[in-house]
Amino acid sequence: MKLFLRLVPIVGMFTLLAILGCATTQEGPGPSSGDNPTANGDKVQALASTDPVGDDPTANGDKYGGTLRVQVHLDPTGVDLHTPRGASSREFWIAQPALNYLVTEKLGSPGVIAPDLAESWEVSLNEDGTADWTFKLDSDAKWHNGDSVTPADIKFNFDRVKNPSDGLTIGRAKPVGTYYDNVDDVKIDGKNITVHTSTKSQGFLAAVALTNFPIFNKKATEALPQPLIRNYSELVGSGPFIPEDFETGARYSLTRNPDYWADDTLPYLDGIEVLVMVEDAIRLAALQTEQVDIAFPQLNASMYLQLKEMDHLVTREKLGDVSHWDVQMNEEREPWNDIRVRQAVSLGMDRNLVGEISERGLGSPYGILYPPGSPFALPVEEVKKLPGFAEDKEPEFTEARRLLAEYSEETGYDFTQEIKMLTENRSENIEGATLLIQQLSNIGITGGVMDLQEDAVTEEREIAHDFNLMIRRFGGPVEPDLQLQNQYVTGGARNFAAMSHPEIDQLYDDQRNAANLEDRVRIIQEMGRKFWEVQGGSVPMWWRPQFQAFNKNVQDYDPQLAFSPDTASVAHVWLAKK
Repeated sequence: MKLFLRLVPIVGMFTLLAILGCATTQEGPGPSSGDNPTANGDKVQALASTDPVGDDPTANGDKYGGTLRVQVHLDPTGVDLHTPRGASSREFWIAQPALNYLVTEKLGSPGVIAPDLAESWEVSLNEDGTADWTFKLDSDAKWHNGDSVTPADIKFNFDRVKNPSDGLTIGRAKPVGTYYDNVDDVKIDGKNITVHTSTKSQGFLAAVALTNFPIFNKKATEALPQPLIRNYSELVGSGPFIPEDFETGARYSLTRNPDYWADDTLPYLDGIEVLVMVEDAIRLAALQTEQVDIAFPQLNASMYLQLKEMDHLVTREKLGDVSHWDVQMNEEREPWNDIRVRQAVSLGMDRNLVGEISERGLGSPYGILYPPGSPFALPVEEVKKLPGFAEDKEPEFTEARRLLAEYSEETGYDFTQEIKMLTENRSENIEGATLLIQQLSNIGITGGVMDLQEDAVTEEREIAHDFNLMIRRFGGPVEPDLQLQNQYVTGGARNFAAMSHPEIDQLYDDQRNAANLEDRVRIIQEMGRKFWEVQGGSVPMWWRPQFQAFNKNVQDYDPQLAFSPDTASVAHVWLAKK
């Protein structure tokens, strides 16, 4: 069965089932997930959309000009987004405006997959459960040096993330290629490139559109003396902006690409300047005095509440992505390998207090694998009835103490002995660890002490599962094929708690090959119930909103997009006159 696609809605937040369950071209919210893709024959033609993205730039000439100023809270580690360490907003802002993707999201339509370097694609669903994706490249696509983007460039990038050299595996997670574990083969056929996947690829398009998978220039990258693309002088992109210069620890500047192949009317901006501002007070003052236009990514709740009081800023909070505070218990170590101890820790945490202290009460405790607002989340009323979520915590504290006493009596384990809690040396992590120690002491785990470490050491120890307990903030892709595999499946890239539960792994595989959207949602919700039943060692405490703040003069900025929420569609951003 073949489906020919040009614009694809990922229904219910990025599910490929919008494709597999659809026999006609769709935009917006997507088709009924129960439709039979063969109902109108084996071939489905989705032609190019002729609708403009954004306004007609010729209708308002004053859209052009100006430099967008963005603050980031730490100096970026580099421009190579194929590395795990490149998976943060500060790297996105300095690199992504210079790059393109094979496919991307449509401006104003989160989760709708649209062309980028690929002008169209064809999907063949095979009888053995595999799939073949054939992408036709846009013949106009050009690198900043004037060379054409070729299928060989695309294949090079798939190979690079699937089989990374040692220089690309730095960072707190396993290689980016784990998102593409179902990619078995990549072949070139003239101007086309075909990717064979070992499954029906529920999240394949979402993975290809993910911010961590831009397309780099094969020739330029292979000519480097090291595998890592380190800075602007080594980056050859194809995007709407060209890297200009930088000062490490201070600023990164990009300038308008005057010959942007995708649309010669874009971008509107003359340039982008990314400013490194480490101290909270400096960041706050720069926003207050309008020295910058967009607040730094990963806003904390305290600063967000201060920014809400500034009339010249647009502020937004949105619950629904996977950012959350989480207690990690290493299931490879005693006593956390016993379900009773993990249950006791979960029962012993006052989640509302965690939310008040960590996020000033903004957000919700009522989620397992996904938060309220996600189509894959368990109903809030159901979560409230699960152990650990009671409004009256005293009975749960009593049960937690009983479980720990039972375990101690059987094993002789002493919960008053020193128990080190790995803590990254950041104020919010220290605050979280302090709260964790206090709450565990309340149920009898009185030996907790902080094991304070810098970022690099924390990364190494997380990957090696070299810790007992820690509390940390998690984020990542929302698409289930990526997020669930990433954090909860055996061997997952960010499964730092070393969880390995066959029933969870099986449910993950089942949702990946579900027949329709309803089945997928049902399976993922069952996965959440089963995860709570086995009490996996990665226990969510509080789901935080995405906080955003930017100057009111910033127009057509759409940070709500699903796969690249910070820099998405920056080519369409323009600055209104003040």
